Amino acid sequence: MLARESSGFQPRLAILGVGHPFLRDDRAGSLVIQEMKKLVKSGGADDRLLLIDAATSPENFLGPILRHQPTNVVLVDAVDLGKAPGTTVHLTWSPDVHLDAKPFSLPLDKFCLFLTAECGCVITIIGIQAASIGYGTTVSSPVLSAVSNTAQSLLVEWREAVSSSPRL
Repeated sequence: MLARESSGFQPRLAILGVGHPFLRDDRAGSLVIQEMKKLVKSGGADDRLLLIDAATSPENFLGPILRHQPTNVVLVDAVDLGKAPGTTVHLTWSPDVHLDAKPFSLPLDKFCLFLTAECGCVITIIGIQAASIGYGTTVSSPVLSAVSNTAQSLLVEWREAVSSSPRL
């Protein structure tokens, strides 16, 4: 997830959770951010890590993301890939990847294109297979488990990356 360009690499990570708060498992991305904020609070803050619950409007956070100057951006969202609920998939975004995503004001592929052009960052998309995205606030247990696992694994990978890089 974190591209390492050289031995003096200084990672700066922005993680955005995406999802509608009233569409059951669609909240997965937002829940990952909420979980990570709890975990970070207990382990100490780091100004090289930006956590954003973008809900249904990731484009509204372009300003804070650009000011952060991330080397890497991770988008976490619920997906429908026909897999078992709670299955997670990771992919590195490139202009060749078409994101047939939810109806945001700015389509996610355009959002990613803009970020890479402005920041030169590497974008990773983590999709969590939803069981249901119908109206409601109850999240399925497989998705809740995937949320917890995703939050923990992202934080472990982040801490490993920053522990092996010098701080300027």
